[in-house]
Amino acid sequence: MRADAIKTDTEGLDAGDTKIKVADGDMPGYFARPKGASNPPVVLVAMEIFGLHEYIKDVTRRLAKLGAFAVAPDYYFIPVASVEALKAALAENKKAADFKIYPGAPHGFHADYRASYRKEAAEDAWNQMQAWLKKYNVLG
Repeated sequence: MRADAIKTDTEGLDAGDTKIKVADGDMPGYFARPKGASNPPVVLVAMEIFGLHEYIKDVTRRLAKLGAFAVAPDYYFIPVASVEALKAALAENKKAADFKIYPGAPHGFHADYRASYRKEAAEDAWNQMQAWLKKYNVLG
């Protein structure tokens, strides 16, 4: 179930490689934001194990086209235990969050350039994310 890879242009965006200040130096990253937008909401794009490659950059541009200042740090940092800890901390602090598992969808099901792409799950996940961001006034 492979689809043609989506290629989001940078028209109307400021986008490119960047360095993100961290405790012990600089971390490489990629950003995209709408040109001329003042104070757009920030969305952190978690990369996959394969690093900060063109697909992750494309997702960052897709989010910027929706109105976000999207940032993808080049750091693989989300093991399952950390996700569970994050969910617990968000719930404890009464913060809005939603986590969805797509049964039968393999790792990388949203990556439209790989054999693991699952169109139905990927489109649903993208639509669910946009609806959540709009519900909580993150994106207009």
